[in-house]
Amino acid sequence: MNPDASHAYRSMKSPRAGIGGIVQGELLKLILDEKGIHAITERLSSLLDKPVAVADAYFHNLAAASPSACDEEPLWTAAVAGGGAPRAILDHPLIGHYFSEVGRIRSCVIIPGFPEQGMSRRRILAPIVAGAEILGYMTVLESSGRLEELDPALLQQATLILAIELLNKRRRVETELRLLGDVLGELLTGGSFDRRSILHRSSLLGIDLLRPWSLLLVGFDWNMDTQVPVDPVSTHQRLFECVRRSTTIRFADVVPVVQGADIVLFCPAADLDREDRLAVIADGIWTDLRWYMPTNSVSVAIGGLCRDLSDFTHRYEDAKKALDLNRSLRGRSRLVRLEDFGISAILYRPDNPGELRRFADGQLSGLLEYDLHHCTELLPTLDCYLAEGASFRPTARKLGVHLNTLRGRLVRIAKVLNRDLKASDVRLGLQVAIEIYRYSGLLPQTGEARRRRRGNQQVETAKVKEEQGMVGLDRTVATAGGRTKPTTVRT
Repeated sequence: MNPDASHAYRSMKSPRAGIGGIVQGELLKLILDEKGIHAITERLSSLLDKPVAVADAYFHNLAAASPSACDEEPLWTAAVAGGGAPRAILDHPLIGHYFSEVGRIRSCVIIPGFPEQGMSRRRILAPIVAGAEILGYMTVLESSGRLEELDPALLQQATLILAIELLNKRRRVETELRLLGDVLGELLTGGSFDRRSILHRSSLLGIDLLRPWSLLLVGFDWNMDTQVPVDPVSTHQRLFECVRRSTTIRFADVVPVVQGADIVLFCPAADLDREDRLAVIADGIWTDLRWYMPTNSVSVAIGGLCRDLSDFTHRYEDAKKALDLNRSLRGRSRLVRLEDFGISAILYRPDNPGELRRFADGQLSGLLEYDLHHCTELLPTLDCYLAEGASFRPTARKLGVHLNTLRGRLVRIAKVLNRDLKASDVRLGLQVAIEIYRYSGLLPQTGEARRRRRGNQQVETAKVKEEQGMVGLDRTVATAGGRTKPTTVRT
């Protein structure tokens, strides 16, 4: 079953004259009285006599209500309690098409039941649209009466009123975030600031800066080898909106702010499981991004613990440097700390981000190419040799080779690199280069060369057998009667 325009909502009723105006006036009064989205949702559920849920553009629940006598579907109840549609439902290959269809046609769609997924009833999914943007979704669950019996004017007015309420809510949030950015930005920039003023202004916004905080920095993995989007500003805004919704829906006490091109998360650090909590926050961001921005790769840097106002600048700089290093080295880790980079963190120059990689290539690229071409393991041998403090016996024992074999490899390494491995400064440069390669994922593992040799030998053997087999099929021998018959030569 493929969702298309045939699944668009078509009412069996004609719009009743005047119903739209009556409903619009009643719901508008709720907005003017600042009753909020919960009151609007409850009134809609009463008018429709069906369970109604309102979600944001990322399918996080904002409000839900049901008639008192209504028997809810178990999945519906679980989704309301869990804060939104389960990820397994959104990622389902068939059900997910219906969600995409709503965004494409920008109109109501009836989603059929999928009992095997816990969706025993049909539901209407209606987009809440303002201009060219989808602000959220309204879902109506089938209960008493068929969905087709709903008045289309009522659904239209409901989504219009919800759009107005969501726009109002967005403006309030944007104002608060702008004020937060102004206050917290002063802590991050490192300039002089009035301590008493910052503490007072932040307290007015509900933030106690005297408690311990941890900083997380979220950024795209854009570097010289990746294509920057055509509209990076718009893409950055979408990222911030996704990060903000992802964090606040799971952790109400996390404060996201924009600092230049960076997205900084202020995370309360009173918990004993602080590191685990930061990892959970990062996992939530990646989970949501896979759905909402699947073509973009994002990393998260941990800036460390801030116990005093003066710590925020240093922790922010640490996180920023860790993200820059991760981009420069094209690291494979998505959750990084500055200490993960060891001596590379000291050598890194922000004004020349590719310098570390060029340094490592200058030290080791010849050896890496030699190993790839000859199916040897000289680079892993050098790594082990340096890690064991240039000691022969521990290195040979760890590699599982004879001492003479190790000495032969080291002679060959020195010849390929044209360096004296006995010199301490040479060994230091090579060790730094190996660590850069290790983080970049370029350092081959012990045994890789043997696997490559084995694979090459199998390919060569197969080619030889194939060639000999073709020759055998074409070969003929003369028989005593002068006739010839094809004979296959065994190989």
